[in-house]
Amino acid sequence: MKSKSTLQFIFLVTLTYALGVMSYDFWLLPKTNLDEYLIQFLVQMSEPILRSLGYLVLPHGEGWINTIRIQGSNGVWISSNCDGFALIWVFTAVLIFLPGKWFGKLIYLILGGLIIEVFNVLRIVSLAMVEHHYPQSLAFNHDYTFTVLVYSVVVGLWFFWLKKAQFIGQHE
Repeated sequence: MKSKSTLQFIFLVTLTYALGVMSYDFWLLPKTNLDEYLIQFLVQMSEPILRSLGYLVLPHGEGWINTIRIQGSNGVWISSNCDGFALIWVFTAVLIFLPGKWFGKLIYLILGGLIIEVFNVLRIVSLAMVEHHYPQSLAFNHDYTFTVLVYSVVVGLWFFWLKKAQFIGQHE
């Protein structure tokens, strides 16, 4: 990309991301239950994985519906910041302005969003296990280790799009 087009790309991605985050913060989060549905989906996907790994997952008490608790631990609470929406939105904001056909991008956005959420479930499961075995390292792993890992997935998806997938939907 030329310098002008690179700056234009960065501006458009930043603007799109900011508009999406503002829409989320000022409309979706306070006026819809989308966030709660997404969090509940993550809880419902994470708990059976923990059970299959041999952990006793405690039932949800009142006020603990967004918390996954392994017996003997305090559990991990899934907030609106941890539901993957912002991550999927940054993925989307960049992909919109990358080269490729719109039909292919739409398919890739759906697949990419699913991949991101699968990794988010694995992140939640891993954090619950870390909290159970090494609670003193939960904050570090939450803030750094798993942030780097999930953003690496997003960067990998963009890289894959640029190298291979942008040809989805092209029939020549």
